[in-house]
Amino acid sequence: MVFSIRTGLLFLLVGISMSVCLGQDAQRDYQLNIRPVQGEIVLDGRPDEAFWMLADSATNFWLKSPRLEPNAKPATVVRMAYDADFLYLAGWCEEVNDVNVQTLRRDVDYFRGDGLGVVLDPINEHTYGYFFGASPFGTQIDGIMLGIGTDVSTSWDGTFFSETNRTDRGWTLEMAIPLRTLRFDSQNASWGVQFVRNVFNQNEVQTWAPVPLQFGPLDINFTGLLHWQEPPTSRSTNISVIPYLLAGTQKEPAAAEPVQNTFNAGLDARIGLGSALNLDLTLNPDFSQVDIDEQPVNLTRFNIQLPERRTFFLENTDVFSTFGTDAVRPFFSRRIGLDEQGGAVPILFGGRLSGNVARDTRMGLLNMQTGATASTDAQNYTAISVRQQVFSRSTIGALVTNRQSFEDGKLANRDYGRTAGLEANYLTASGKVEALGALHSSFKPDIQGDNLSWATGAAYNGQRFKGYIEYSGAEENFYADMGFVQRVENYDASKDSIIRLGYHQLANKMTWTTYPSSASSIFNRHWLQVDNAVVLNPEGSLNESSHSLIYNLFFKDRRYFQVWSRLQQVDLMFPTTFVSGGEPLPADQYRYLQGGAFFDTDTRRPWYFLIGASGGQFYNGSILSGQTGVTYRVMPYGSLGLRLNYNHLDFPDDYGRAEIINMTTRLDITFTRNIFWTSFVQYNTQREIFNINSRFQWRFAPLSDLFVVYTDSYDTPGQFRDRVRTLVLKLNYWWTI
Repeated sequence: MVFSIRTGLLFLLVGISMSVCLGQDAQRDYQLNIRPVQGEIVLDGRPDEAFWMLADSATNFWLKSPRLEPNAKPATVVRMAYDADFLYLAGWCEEVNDVNVQTLRRDVDYFRGDGLGVVLDPINEHTYGYFFGASPFGTQIDGIMLGIGTDVSTSWDGTFFSETNRTDRGWTLEMAIPLRTLRFDSQNASWGVQFVRNVFNQNEVQTWAPVPLQFGPLDINFTGLLHWQEPPTSRSTNISVIPYLLAGTQKEPAAAEPVQNTFNAGLDARIGLGSALNLDLTLNPDFSQVDIDEQPVNLTRFNIQLPERRTFFLENTDVFSTFGTDAVRPFFSRRIGLDEQGGAVPILFGGRLSGNVARDTRMGLLNMQTGATASTDAQNYTAISVRQQVFSRSTIGALVTNRQSFEDGKLANRDYGRTAGLEANYLTASGKVEALGALHSSFKPDIQGDNLSWATGAAYNGQRFKGYIEYSGAEENFYADMGFVQRVENYDASKDSIIRLGYHQLANKMTWTTYPSSASSIFNRHWLQVDNAVVLNPEGSLNESSHSLIYNLFFKDRRYFQVWSRLQQVDLMFPTTFVSGGEPLPADQYRYLQGGAFFDTDTRRPWYFLIGASGGQFYNGSILSGQTGVTYRVMPYGSLGLRLNYNHLDFPDDYGRAEIINMTTRLDITFTRNIFWTSFVQYNTQREIFNINSRFQWRFAPLSDLFVVYTDSYDTPGQFRDRVRTLVLKLNYWWTI
């Protein structure tokens, strides 16, 4: 059977025509009035000023997880106020147990310890917002919230101030958020607001406005309403300049090269344009302080997508990077300034304009210029995107990308790669029913036809049952020079060549979740999951199919257990190899079964362990895998963790055998809330590398840092050979005009 793109798009239109509006608007029942501060607020973590006692209160929080119940205990109270420069928050958190804070490092996972935070939606359109939180030890976290998801993007940094105080009854918090940190409409007196408390020792989460169990507690679509007595006034100028200075030294012992000393400087600028639009500029950026990539073991036939870690590309990432699917991303920022091996390509300059140009319209414009290297020409990268909100929570979006090469400083007219596409996402007001569709086309010189990628599907997000079905694919001539395409390029090991082949994929996932009925249960939830995926060749023959059954069990004390099985069928089109030096596996039909189990212990304890094992058939051979890890924490000042992943591959005849080891060790020390030291050691026999990365960071002023970074890497086949060793000193200062 051959699927038709037109059939898929028709399915999308049918899905978008459906509308299910369930649930209750929390903003009708959860409203908080705030008024100007009277007198002076001393930010010392002790909200004992007389004014706080007169302010309206957000009380009677809901228990969000593991059950949905009113009047959560221990009790939480939050009050807010403002003046010409700041938005203030005061919180009182009762606590019957000792608080649990695992680190003092800023912007860690909020739900890894006790904390109290606020979600702000200044436009109140559920498209874009902010999160600010603090732990009982004063650990800060901030980030941006996106209407398309429930996570905090902590790559965004905004200046805010917080102090806490621990008492015998719990702890208190005072927070001051500069209004110039936020983007808002000075004519709007009603903001979306949500307060979220994590009670870590009880493994519970509280929210002020109720959030259905199937959605995350930070979901910006479920907020109360914040009423300003007078709308805040936005500043006429909102400009931040962040220069940096860098000094470094590099040695390549294996190449007998002399020591290379480096001195560098660059500049970032962030300019607020209007209430919700930002202009970010960068000149000669440097990312030497960013964590090195953790190289996972890859036992598939295709490339895997490593995460973006560079701050400049992470901020407002939703504007560009959410187009497409996990297998086909028309825009993937790692293609800019990094080569295929993850090595740095110099970025000369660039800029990004992103944000809301209207209440319901979100846009992005990015342009970056890279320099030439010994192996690549200079490149210019441009991306333009627009997302328009329709109905209450649905969007229509468009994306255009262009990579253009330069030779000897001149435009290379015959070396470019472009994409253009449209996407639509329909979501009911309750968030339970979703339909999506995407169609993208690529353009390269001398290539015509078979240049489309597409996706269409529907999902249901119920409290107990969740499921989605998706039809997606790409044609053999679809290129994404600024993106990521996983399955089109097929490696032929017998000819050492790449063969491009389009595909169609039909996938679905279904989960059934059971929640505890009472606080006495030892379980937080049971989760049974079924995954199915069928990949077809362009003419309709089977390429690959996968069918998985997974059972997850979450304990009240944060222990976790998983058991799974998977049946895989592969019609291997081209010979491939998984063992260095072995004969390529022949093109043939393979059918194999695997299974495994995984268990980890209570992450609240000083000692934390995990262990897992899996095995079964693998093509015409077998595989046995194991992973284990141990972490020791001296909370909240540091942790030492070791993780080991082992894979034994055994194929018949001359196809080879292999033992693949991936070992990582990580040491984190937080001396204070502003001084950190992190060391990361990685050994990967598949990639034949041994890496050391050690980074010291001193945040000497708000968002201003001194970094000292040492890296050392070795090639490991045969014997360790020192490849490159660097030491970098970097200073950046955040200056707000």
